[in-house]
Amino acid sequence: MDVQTVLHIMQGTESRFNEEDAAAFVSYCAERGLTPFAESYPLLFISNGKRNLSFKDHYSVQSRWAHVEGGYRKARKHIETEDGSTQIQVEIIPNRDYAIVLKAVELGADRVEEMEAYTCRVVGIVTKAEKTSKKYPPKGKTWEWLAEKRATEDALRQMFGKEPSQVRQILAISAQDRNEAVHALYGSQAPRQALAAPVESQVVEIIEGEVVEENTEPEETNPEPAAMTAQDAAEVTTAKGTRIGDLTQEQLSVVIEAYSKQDVVSGLNPEERQRFEAAQMLRSYYADDDQARPF
Repeated sequence: MDVQTVLHIMQGTESRFNEEDAAAFVSYCAERGLTPFAESYPLLFISNGKRNLSFKDHYSVQSRWAHVEGGYRKARKHIETEDGSTQIQVEIIPNRDYAIVLKAVELGADRVEEMEAYTCRVVGIVTKAEKTSKKYPPKGKTWEWLAEKRATEDALRQMFGKEPSQVRQILAISAQDRNEAVHALYGSQAPRQALAAPVESQVVEIIEGEVVEENTEPEETNPEPAAMTAQDAAEVTTAKGTRIGDLTQEQLSVVIEAYSKQDVVSGLNPEERQRFEAAQMLRSYYADDDQARPF
């Protein structure tokens, strides 16, 4: 996308964007391998005659980078308020850190203390004033979804860092070659976020779900069944026979919350576990993709 086209789109939302702003945005997206407006968008702040141009990456970019780094476990909690705001607390622990917790517990450490040390908690807020001024949440979403998205994005940035520039090109090669390329780019001070993850990526978002262990040497056992795809998840049915793929985001959240509580109290049988994981996968899929559902 050339500078003039980008400038035309930018000025459609804010007339004070200029050609220099458009050129900077194009350069930023090119360096990071992002698609303008789809994966990143420009922000312009003017105060006392001073211009401040910045760029905001889409939530899906941060989420994808977290998955590249090995994935994570997530829990959410709605916070009751009296000021009319909507608040959701999100807890994130990277899978690699969760594996460390499990090993520490095996050696006698206190699970609660270990989880506390590795968990990031963030509260996402949509204020009453914001709800009043906007009147409606994003199309097809809820205020709870928006608050949770804000908290999740903040927590992922704290735990995994921002996706390094040029990482898209690096991800196309093997882990060994990737590390060599990263060291060539950054030298001896290569940031940890840019290096290949020591565990294989788990491209799923787990809410109080099964344990995800560190990758170990393969054993001589029967091959595991293929991981559930979004299409597979959509075909899973509820206890009443409704397709998971036909549920709205709000209904998926209700299913997830119910099974999450049951899992803690009494555990889940295989069918319930499958429904739980299918609902998690689809809600994560819709959160990362604002387009119409493909099911």
